[in-house]
Amino acid sequence: MAFDLATFKAMLATFAPLVLAFVPNGAKFAPFVPLLVNGISEAEAVHGTSGPEKKAAVLALVQTATAATNAAKPGAVDPVQAQQTASAVTDAVIGIINAVQHSQAAPSPVAPKPAA
Repeated sequence: MAFDLATFKAMLATFAPLVLAFVPNGAKFAPFVPLLVNGISEAEAVHGTSGPEKKAAVLALVQTATAATNAAKPGAVDPVQAQQTASAVTDAVIGIINAVQHSQAAPSPVAPKPAA
């Protein structure tokens, strides 16, 4: 079965906020999940850029969203914590995607034929 990035992103957008509800201060970041998912998706679609450049683009989106959130409600989100969390989440998501794609690209081991 081939890895379906669209399905993975939909599952991530659905379940990540639920997981964050159990993480200390995670509820603050739940509204940022769709932004992260879309940012990662857009960054992955840009060919010819490096991984660090793509991650920087995602983190720039988070920085903008954090600034907008804090402009509406001062002190609502710690910008440093938001960047650290977004960086860790981005690394984890890309790690999962790469692991799955790598495992699908690897040849399956050939089972020995049973003795007749």
